[in-house]
Amino acid sequence: MPRDAAPRELRIEELAELAQTSVRNIRVYQEKGLIRPPVRRGRTAWYSPEHLSRLRRITALLERGYTFATMEELFTAESLGLTVSEMIEAGSAEDMRRLPGARRAIPIDELGRAFGLELDPEFLRLAQGCGLLSFDESRGVVDIDVASVRMLSVLAELGFDIGDLGSLLERTQDMAREAVVASGELLDRVIEARADSPPYARTREDMEVIAVIGSKLLRRMCVHLVSEMLDARLHE
Repeated sequence: MPRDAAPRELRIEELAELAQTSVRNIRVYQEKGLIRPPVRRGRTAWYSPEHLSRLRRITALLERGYTFATMEELFTAESLGLTVSEMIEAGSAEDMRRLPGARRAIPIDELGRAFGLELDPEFLRLAQGCGLLSFDESRGVVDIDVASVRMLSVLAELGFDIGDLGSLLERTQDMAREAVVASGELLDRVIEARADSPPYARTREDMEVIAVIGSKLLRRMCVHLVSEMLDARLHE
């Protein structure tokens, strides 16, 4: 079978043969968190071409002398969309997952477990509107904002239900819209004030800075509203 023509589903023995490794090694990599768990149907565990691709990368990195710990950091940084500099500054893989704006992809059927509660379509619509998650149906995964989803799951553990969290996201969206309008008005005034000055070149870097600030501002709005919710619950 050609290297790129792996079946859509593989048993662990088939996966080991294609990856030129052992079943025992695959199980060790799973325990170390280097490959995600297989999909189980009945007593059979099924692996995908993505597992095969990851195993081949692990083999290549082992040949270059990388340790399991280093590989975990590399894979975590990749899944969260971090640069090498951000990875180095963050430290451990666990620290990377706590970074503001860190994102990772999880299987769609694990989304409810990530939030810690049963989800409904309206909540998912609000979460998408706030940028907390985005679906990739073609890959069967959902891209989540790690810190924000963790915050909401903690609220669920504290007894807040889906309605409470939906209200939180709705209020966050409203505040974000107001912030966008205010920012637009401010930008208009700045442009008008510079009308007689040489054109101001907005570089890609400038726009990236604005995007980062906007993302952090939205998260702070959400944290502010969470504090309000907790205070209200404590004083009931």
